[in-house]
Amino acid sequence: IGEVRAYSKGESNEEYQTPYGPVEIARHVYQTSEGGRVYVPLQIQAKTIGKTTPKYAKQISSKHTSMSARELVADLEENHGRSSSIAYLQDVISTVGTEIESSMSDGQWDIKPTCAAEKVHSISCGLDGAMMPTRENGWREAMTGTVAYYDEEGKRLETIYIAAAPEYGKELFARRFLDSVGKAKDHAPTAKVIGLADGARWNWGILDDLTDEQFLDFYHASEYLSRAAEAMFPDDVKQRRRWTDEACHKLKHIKGAAKRLLNEMSSKLDGMKYSTKRKKELEAVVTYFSMGYRKMQYYKNTIAKLPIGSGVTEAACKVIVKQRMCKSGSRWSIPNAEQVLIMKCMKYSGTRWNEYWDER
Repeated sequence: IGEVRAYSKGESNEEYQTPYGPVEIARHVYQTSEGGRVYVPLQIQAKTIGKTTPKYAKQISSKHTSMSARELVADLEENHGRSSSIAYLQDVISTVGTEIESSMSDGQWDIKPTCAAEKVHSISCGLDGAMMPTRENGWREAMTGTVAYYDEEGKRLETIYIAAAPEYGKELFARRFLDSVGKAKDHAPTAKVIGLADGARWNWGILDDLTDEQFLDFYHASEYLSRAAEAMFPDDVKQRRRWTDEACHKLKHIKGAAKRLLNEMSSKLDGMKYSTKRKKELEAVVTYFSMGYRKMQYYKNTIAKLPIGSGVTEAACKVIVKQRMCKSGSRWSIPNAEQVLIMKCMKYSGTRWNEYWDER
């Protein structure tokens, strides 16, 4: 094996786990004259995960990206007639996760876009955080990011998902996100690259240098307009709805609408003489628009059929992090959370999951 000479120790029986049940096989075992590592050609050639076939390991780890260990035990028993212990399943999942994490770190495997470059008209880059429970420090923020490809009609062609478990400084996530955006630019160098996020300052520290133009998520801005309407017209529901609808339409379609809406809300705020809950609410909206109106020029993207909302990223927070990591009773170690998030991103990024298992 390479430069290592190993000697036969004869055949011995071993039980392997498959999707259809355990199978006992007599296989040859080899070892060097000095002892140490045992070589089993059957396992090397079949690329088993320990004593689990790749197909069964893929099945287990795929299900685990959506199910807790207990749910997985029940599912395998009920739907596949397979009785397994939590310890065995966790061992398989950990081995798969470690292998994927290592291959990505070594550059052996990467999540690259597969959509045709000539069809890509724009690339939308977004990032956000979602809180999840950890064993060591309670609830902490996991980061998610998306790199979405759109055609000239504004139809989404493909989305690459990026995530990282909670970390101080967010350096690992930033590295992964930068790498994914860099690959997007290399894949479609003529496409316009747009940054979309909410108002968090850290987000823009990343997006400002990576993208051609930056926009605050339109739907976040719309929510702020709705809050402003409640503060300005507390007793007139119809007026609130009318003003909100008109304001959102202007913001989306009319040049300079963000600044004019800011002036209108500021004027209303100046007319409120006493400090009340309504006034504080309107102050928050005015502050948001004051700091972000330059990133609210949505009319340009609307005309050009370019994205204006970070809904893809918002959905990623829910699907990648919240649905799996925040199940009732969950508390994650950072290494385990990291492995599950990597697998989850791979599963949701087009055909990456199947490609990985085909090529490993």
